[in-house]
Amino acid sequence: MGMYGGDIIFPQAPPVSILRWGIMTWLITDLDDLPERMSITILVPPDGTEIARLEAEGLQPPPRVEEATKLTFRTFFVLPPTNFTEEGFVEAMVETEKGVIRAGRLFVRFLPPGEGATTSASDEPLPPVRSPPDVQDSSSLPEPSRPARPTRRRRS
Repeated sequence: MGMYGGDIIFPQAPPVSILRWGIMTWLITDLDDLPERMSITILVPPDGTEIARLEAEGLQPPPRVEEATKLTFRTFFVLPPTNFTEEGFVEAMVETEKGVIRAGRLFVRFLPPGEGATTSASDEPLPPVRSPPDVQDSSSLPEPSRPARPTRRRRS
């Protein structure tokens, strides 16, 4: 999970699936240049496959606020589970009657084989994951974490 602003980097080879994800887009226009229709399309690799589309017509501005010069249309897409099989761009495209613009894009890439996740502070590989210790026989007591103290006898 995370917010991405440049690349989505997967630490393993393809295919990789993202089960739950979303994209937020903004279209900012001048108040006197309101689009009559708008279509937002989300494309993923390979070959710009369309996975989501929103279409709207007859857009109406909210009540005018004094000194306002811009209008913002904000949308949030909850995207379907997506299988990434190769590197490429996730793109959000906005189309109005005046043309098509790319609202944003993220590059999807995979780390080369053998290159694992690294720590951001030292760029050294993370330690390997260890398997849990062997399961002991449930009838025996676990080993104490420190030596037991000798028992003291009470004086009478």
